[in-house]
Amino acid sequence: MTMDSARLNVARSLLGEYSLLRRRSVFASLALAITCTLGTSARTSGDGMPEFKKSDVRLASKVSISADRVYLRDLLNEISRRSGITLTAGERDASENEQLSVFLQDVAVADAMESIWSLLSYRTAEWTWSREGSGGRSSYRLSQPLRARRYAGGLANWVQDTFERECHELSKAASQSPDDRVRTVEQMCQELFPESTGLAAGFLRSERMWQGLHLFDLSLTADKQLRVLRGEETFQFALTDLPSEAREFAEGMYKAMRPNSRTSDGSMQASPIPVWLRFETVRGDGPMAVPSLYIMLDGLGGYAYAGAAPLERLYRKALLDRWVLDGETRIDTTLEATRVTDHETAASKPSTSGLDRRIAELAEGSKISVVARLPADRNDDPGPVRGRDIAHVLEGLRDPALMHKWRVGILLVSSYSWPFELADRVPYRVVRRLRELQVVGNGFIPLIELSRVSALLSTSQLRRLSVEFQCMAVAASLREILGFMGAGRGSSLGSSLEVRLTPESKAALVRMIGSESTRKAIERDEYSSLRITMHSAANGTPTERILSVDLISLDRRPSVVMSFVCRRSTPRSSFR
Repeated sequence: MTMDSARLNVARSLLGEYSLLRRRSVFASLALAITCTLGTSARTSGDGMPEFKKSDVRLASKVSISADRVYLRDLLNEISRRSGITLTAGERDASENEQLSVFLQDVAVADAMESIWSLLSYRTAEWTWSREGSGGRSSYRLSQPLRARRYAGGLANWVQDTFERECHELSKAASQSPDDRVRTVEQMCQELFPESTGLAAGFLRSERMWQGLHLFDLSLTADKQLRVLRGEETFQFALTDLPSEAREFAEGMYKAMRPNSRTSDGSMQASPIPVWLRFETVRGDGPMAVPSLYIMLDGLGGYAYAGAAPLERLYRKALLDRWVLDGETRIDTTLEATRVTDHETAASKPSTSGLDRRIAELAEGSKISVVARLPADRNDDPGPVRGRDIAHVLEGLRDPALMHKWRVGILLVSSYSWPFELADRVPYRVVRRLRELQVVGNGFIPLIELSRVSALLSTSQLRRLSVEFQCMAVAASLREILGFMGAGRGSSLGSSLEVRLTPESKAALVRMIGSESTRKAIERDEYSSLRITMHSAANGTPTERILSVDLISLDRRPSVVMSFVCRRSTPRSSFR
């Protein structure tokens, strides 16, 4: 059984079948799907609220609720609890996995439902509210039809396809005569970036860019170039192993940057000349969602040579154009003239900081309601909001890469990067299962379950879980070796798990262990197995447990190589 098949079996037995979206390859056959996703201007409603309002007067009842980054299922459950109207989210279609921040102040349930629907919907990719029952016994379910579920994949494919076409055309132009280069670049900009005036002239002025792209084309075969552009591989070369153009390029960059480094006595001296060069694609560079082709030089860093800002602008415009639906406006001049006051209450003091806090302050200080889909792994602080009008606050949200619109008097805020974050989203059913285990374990997740979740999820998913389950931070650090045990390769010994050392697990250990002597002992096969144990803290602290990692020698003697503190997580309400 392979590692992947073992993990799949664990996923099915522990948590049931569900799909984790993974990165896909770009196929020509997707062109039609991309056109359908991005190329149509048809508008539909789909929220169903006008019809529901007429037949269910309960939807006019008001709710006030505040929460940071809560699962959609939890949010709808809380609205149901406060209003008495049953609202649910789909499970099989992954609707319940969405995480939203909400600040609703005396809002009709119908308007809350409509704002959530609008935040998540795009033209031709709308979500759907459906009703079961009638009148005062109606219940409502929010789901995403197949077209909505495919929307993010279509966007990602379109961005990747455009990125690859841009790199291909620019690399070709780098080897052309000046006149042919002008024609190639102008035609490419007209086809890929028709609304970016002056972009071709900017490309043509950058001699550094042409040197770098020529080097990219000269150093890598077409197949290797594609692997770099798709993020599948990076290629690093000693400059002495590359053509003379590479050394000239590095020397030119070195002279232009004149880098300095600090010595041991604190003085500054010229940094050494680079000895290697690397080609790589960076995704999510700062606030950008799109990929960028970088050429990195030893000790100097690097620049982007394709993708980056021009592609980001194109992507953002395409996404925003399809996010604003009928009955909505990008700018509400009346509401946006409102000044954010200095008034502060418990509702505007979230447990987190940065962007989460500023959104809460905006809602509280201006007395408006906000529903937001924020970046999953970024919480940049856009700066103070108090004393400024809403329009200026919203202008500042562009730096954290957020777009906004208004519907039924509610401000909707969304990250541009969400289509690229789906692969790292944690399924709600995993969270629900962990909550159950945490209650049974008095605030701790059993070791065997930590190993199973580690076999199932990625490191970034485990880190996201650590916000609610503190022990998941430890699981993220030990994911590789915990994953071996959770994938059916280890044996359970009560509070311990043990797995025989294999070439694969040895390689994982060597990467994790800092001690050079221990690494060499592993490579010399002085140990037969690996054991992980969870036990009480030595000082008897009930809120902590120690997770220790032992290497077991051939004569069964344990040697502790790592230990971590797992702190108890206390269930708390996400809602204020």
